[in-house]
Amino acid sequence: MKNHNSSPDKSASKLEKHWWRKVKAIFFAPFKEREPAGQSASILEQTLKEPSKKPTVKDWIKAIDVLQPLVQSVRSTLDPMRMDAFDLDALGVNTYLFHIDRLLVKIREYILNYRYRQEQFLNQTEILSKIEFLQVNEAADQCYQRILKLTDFIQKLPYKKLYSDELINQIHALELETTTLGSAVRAMSQFCYRQEALLQLTQLEQSLLQSLSQTRLPLGGNSLNADGLNSHQMMYSKDEYLRTKSQESLTDEQSEFINEMIDIHEVLRKCYVVARKMMVKETLDCMAEGIENLIQVMMQQNYDTNEAFNALAQIFNAVESLRFSTNRESRCSRNLFEKAKIARHQLRKICLKEPVGQAFLKQIEVKRFSLVKPPK
Repeated sequence: MKNHNSSPDKSASKLEKHWWRKVKAIFFAPFKEREPAGQSASILEQTLKEPSKKPTVKDWIKAIDVLQPLVQSVRSTLDPMRMDAFDLDALGVNTYLFHIDRLLVKIREYILNYRYRQEQFLNQTEILSKIEFLQVNEAADQCYQRILKLTDFIQKLPYKKLYSDELINQIHALELETTTLGSAVRAMSQFCYRQEALLQLTQLEQSLLQSLSQTRLPLGGNSLNADGLNSHQMMYSKDEYLRTKSQESLTDEQSEFINEMIDIHEVLRKCYVVARKMMVKETLDCMAEGIENLIQVMMQQNYDTNEAFNALAQIFNAVESLRFSTNRESRCSRNLFEKAKIARHQLRKICLKEPVGQAFLKQIEVKRFSLVKPPK
């Protein structure tokens, strides 16, 4: 006679296994089984027993090389394709380990990027000591310590007991450290891009100056390059040339008067401009031309004051044009607008030191007063 009490349990067990085989066939059939990565316990123990006091890039990579195969080995052991019965805890551990594997891939990429930048600026210690590199070093060290703890945790516990709050906390902490490392690496990369751009500009500038120094400008008539000035002096250091010319041709008081105007022109020329660069360049060239004309006039023993007034008016108009244009165009250069306002007041103070400048300011005041209130 058949035992009817035991048959329902056996049929239920068979039904559960049959149901799980169908789920595996539907969801896990497209994926290939991973081979467990063979890492001996001796290598792991050797890595974790005596961590160096100051971890290096090699230590960081070595820690990842130990934990990543260990994670893949545990995942292959808890692979749903190899399990006859459905185990929700094992599936959860497999998911968490996949998350760890993904984080380790990111950390490895960040560390390799850091190592590449280290080798790039190996001979420039001042760059390696910048805060951007120090932040990456500190963040990578924190990830290294977290990887060591996570490796020790996975190694000590049986696979079926890995599903716990402690594992989740370890993964969450590793994810935070990875995010911090990624932000530090991005800041370091931006810093390195700026250094590369500056280096390329410096090399381009040196190449341009070398090519310009090998050519000479033709002799002119009334211009300041009539004494055979080369193009390097004219294009690269116009202010220095004007300063030298004024010292050679004018008296000490007149030379000081001109040099202060050249200083203002140099400050305005160094301002960073976002938009309307051509207009700003032409206006500054017009100001330099006014200084040049003023030197030419003052070189004469008995010069015409009207010609000096015209040169000074050209200089003042250029500064006023810069102030007006940058004020109307807010995206042009706020810094240049502020410097142009200061330059206008500085020019007035400079003109008060020289007789021709004082006469020019009086002429301006008379014209402005006549526009507001006509003289009786």
